[in-house]
Amino acid sequence: MSWFKYNPRAIEFDRQKVLRVVRDFHEQMYGPKYKRVMRKVERGPFVHGLNNALMVEFGPWVDGWTWATGEGGGGGPISNWCCPEHSVWRKGDKSFDDTVERIGDAVEEWYKFLSTLDEKFEIINGECRDAHLASHIDHAASELLPFVLKLTRANDAWYYTFMTMLNWYLEFFGIYGDKIEDELERIVEGGFSSWCEPTAEQAKSVCHKLGQSVEQLAQSEPAVHGYESIDATARWVLYRPHLHLDPNQMCRLKVPTDRHMEFIEKYDRKRSSVRADRMKEALEMCRAAATLELPLTWELLCDWQSVVLGESAEFRKGDAFAKDGRECYPLNDGTQSHFINFLADANDDSVHAVGRAARVYLDICFFHPFPDGNARAARLALDFVLTRANRAVLIAEPLFLLPQVPTNFSFQYAVQTLAGRKNFS
Repeated sequence: MSWFKYNPRAIEFDRQKVLRVVRDFHEQMYGPKYKRVMRKVERGPFVHGLNNALMVEFGPWVDGWTWATGEGGGGGPISNWCCPEHSVWRKGDKSFDDTVERIGDAVEEWYKFLSTLDEKFEIINGECRDAHLASHIDHAASELLPFVLKLTRANDAWYYTFMTMLNWYLEFFGIYGDKIEDELERIVEGGFSSWCEPTAEQAKSVCHKLGQSVEQLAQSEPAVHGYESIDATARWVLYRPHLHLDPNQMCRLKVPTDRHMEFIEKYDRKRSSVRADRMKEALEMCRAAATLELPLTWELLCDWQSVVLGESAEFRKGDAFAKDGRECYPLNDGTQSHFINFLADANDDSVHAVGRAARVYLDICFFHPFPDGNARAARLALDFVLTRANRAVLIAEPLFLLPQVPTNFSFQYAVQTLAGRKNFS
């Protein structure tokens, strides 16, 4: 969780637009005539998919409206939300409109929280302009601690919220990186506990340690003043075996229209007609191969990518970078063979097609096999695996527009909830 993602200064909040997105997403999922109470098993997937839809519409800052106070949300700052089971179609609701308004309240509360936090950051920074770094961070922690305690009422994991707020302040101030996050976690988790408001002495001790440790790191590790590129491929390889599906969360809805083709017309064509025409041709080739039940191979992927790019496609010749250089995809002697072996896993019918589709999409994202067009290659591979299983994406934007990270399983969960049974020709 990064302050660069949540900083509210460029946000133009529109509550009515939030409510419209919620209603539109519900209609896309269930159709305009769907009136019955949503089953509990459907509520988690609905909220996850809706969160992605909101991020597509408003940007990444909105990803936080479900961070609820208490065990349901992990000690967060949001009081207008509990969890999908108890906030979607809450007992006593007369219609889905009650849920829509509740979601609007939670998103608005999150926006106001971010705005208040930004103001506090400015005040703290002004108060400490001439202070040594250790005193500065000690003061920042001392100011943020009561603010967090008031919001969370020292509920479950409240100290994680405090740790996150302090880490955001350090980013605001210009100090960030994995070593800083690790040090904050070590000190905060060692000093505070869930359901317990710290004594004045405990608070003073932890804040002092935080100031001292941050200063020491800043002096000894210049890299804490900026991001080092992470080896995203290595992180993905480490996390990849832990992907799993929850059969209870699988999308059981029918997909009435070709959302991927619609996505091409809406987004790829906006960039260029040539790009859209090539992508449509490649998608038709991809689906023809899936209909013939061909296995997904490197050669097949290259054939599609040659159409996408309008030139011969081959494995890249050097390291690749993305996300302003924060992610690196190194090239070594085993990278290509490693990727091709992973690609073959997409044909393993012992794993559910939805899980294989999500996994191969991320394989392409984090191996970055081609010099260009990897996101489009990932879309094609995902579509291929789903088509072979007579499935398709119910809503494309949350899957294809949001950036992925190698250590987060949210994409797999999104595919699980947004890949329904194909019901179009």
